[in-house]
Amino acid sequence: MVNAFVIPLAFLGLIISLYIYSSKKKSTEMVCVLGGSCNQVTGSKYSRTLGIPNEIGGVMYFSIIIILTILSIIGLDIIYFSTSSIMITLTALASLFAVYLLFLQAFVLKKWCEYCIITSTITFLILLLELI
Repeated sequence: MVNAFVIPLAFLGLIISLYIYSSKKKSTEMVCVLGGSCNQVTGSKYSRTLGIPNEIGGVMYFSIIIILTILSIIGLDIIYFSTSSIMITLTALASLFAVYLLFLQAFVLKKWCEYCIITSTITFLILLLELI
């Protein structure tokens, strides 16, 4: 059973991902409340994976999670797979990717983006909620 708390978490992750995308698209400084290096992290050579900006990956991931959660709540499955199993698999992969990005911030860039940390935390929380 999918936890209904997943939707607000995924929505928050979606909003943050859209904020990062919008800031980069408009070339405006992101407001880093805690004094992080958001623009340096999101503008680094690690800000793309397979040519796709990481924030676009975040927008896609969180949007898919919202849709799958709604489908799961109303009891619809996709072909032969349960929406819950798709969500757990997708979120496990997203969590591994989040660990990779956090590793890059800590040990390669040695700079932190608070928005990136928040979206990673949201991804981990969604995984935890899906496993409960």
